[in-house]
Amino acid sequence: MAIQAIEFSGTIKDDSHQVFTSFFDDAINLCIWERELSSQFEQYATELVNHNINIVRAVDTHEARSILDAALPGHPQKSAFLEDLLLLVDMTSCLFECDSVGLRLAKLDRAMCPKFHTDKISGRLICTYVGAATQWLDSEYPQKSSKDLINSEQHRVMQASSGDVLLLKGEAWPENENNGIVHRSPACNQADARLLLTIDPM
Repeated sequence: MAIQAIEFSGTIKDDSHQVFTSFFDDAINLCIWERELSSQFEQYATELVNHNINIVRAVDTHEARSILDAALPGHPQKSAFLEDLLLLVDMTSCLFECDSVGLRLAKLDRAMCPKFHTDKISGRLICTYVGAATQWLDSEYPQKSSKDLINSEQHRVMQASSGDVLLLKGEAWPENENNGIVHRSPACNQADARLLLTIDPM
């Protein structure tokens, strides 16, 4: 599948993780690895929601396997889920050339950031394993800044699918001030809880 770019939003997506190499393009603010999770994988993710999982900690990439293995509850499908977490930690480490990451894997029953905004970070990897995934603004018209896009009525609200891996570029990325991807958390509640993973370089 050829990589597909959305012209003005600076969004690029593909069904291969190779899409993340486009993150270094000045014109790109959001890379999306589109993927579908197996039913067995989703079964364990749902089990984590039922466990009210909440892992928030710094993870040394060299110790990631032992740290995450100890933090995750036992289950027949645990191994596959652990390998996916380790893959995404490794990707973040390689892309940002860091030896540790800030990892959060948590059940959410309310929107963390319900308003459209940008983040004062260099970048963040996000994957929603269960529930509604991250939303962002896309425009058919070029904007001067992220603030212009937020205030403009000429935009569309876009949304990822569960299982997709998003790599967001923030305001702290070199020469990206006032141009971070504009996004928000979708609405959710106890009945429609989300299982969200975020990984920040440290």
